[in-house]
Amino acid sequence: MCGIAGVYGDRAILKTLLLTLSQLNRGTQGCGIAWIEHNKLYARKSPINPMAFVQANNSLLSKSVRIAISHNRMPSIGDVSYNNTHPFFDCKRRFALIHNGTAFNHDYRKRLLEKGHRILGETDSELLTHKLEDYYEETGDMVEALKMLVENDLRGAVIVLERSRKMYAARRGYISAHYAAWKGEVYIASEAKAITNLIGCEGAVKPLEDGEIIMVDSGRIRRYRVKVPIELEKEEPRYYRLKTLYSLYGLNWNWDWDI
Repeated sequence: MCGIAGVYGDRAILKTLLLTLSQLNRGTQGCGIAWIEHNKLYARKSPINPMAFVQANNSLLSKSVRIAISHNRMPSIGDVSYNNTHPFFDCKRRFALIHNGTAFNHDYRKRLLEKGHRILGETDSELLTHKLEDYYEETGDMVEALKMLVENDLRGAVIVLERSRKMYAARRGYISAHYAAWKGEVYIASEAKAITNLIGCEGAVKPLEDGEIIMVDSGRIRRYRVKVPIELEKEEPRYYRLKTLYSLYGLNWNWDWDI
């Protein structure tokens, strides 16, 4: 289990980190942010508690950045390390991705390496980033690429920040994600209460539906739906809970799942 967050609006870095700090129950063993500034994609991350991360990066909080994403990690695949901390970039640094969930086809690491992808860590979330990169190369469009990712690979939720100043969120399966448009700004988070705590309006928060993709472009939200096959195993939520417990107690987990 991890926490994801994204904001389009004034002081986006500060606000997305506030969303992260409202989701510390979802992980404290890594934190990272990505943002757009001067038409370039930047990131900073560290395998430390998000509170310590915010203190160490206090100078970023006042930046006049209008779009940013952030992640707090509870590791299940891959050690606590810099290379396993989100966000992850595609090879050409056109987008950054953060993920909470599962990429079932963890064995495609070798195929990605054979295609020339640069993979630095051990997480399936990083592999998912490069799968999305392949789809993006194939389609030339992020929405279409995300549709393919949802159909074929994704379990859980992702937020993607594209260098074009667009932000996307997609979800498939039982792991929740939420978003809100409020006073010209857009907020995305794993937990509805994190958004409510920040904007103070519970009625504005909506769930990201199973198979749904949203695109945030200059504060406007466009919604897309993917008709996904109903194939998730009934036991999946049970394994989700078990693996969370294994991670918390430092036990080895042999199933090929990430939370």
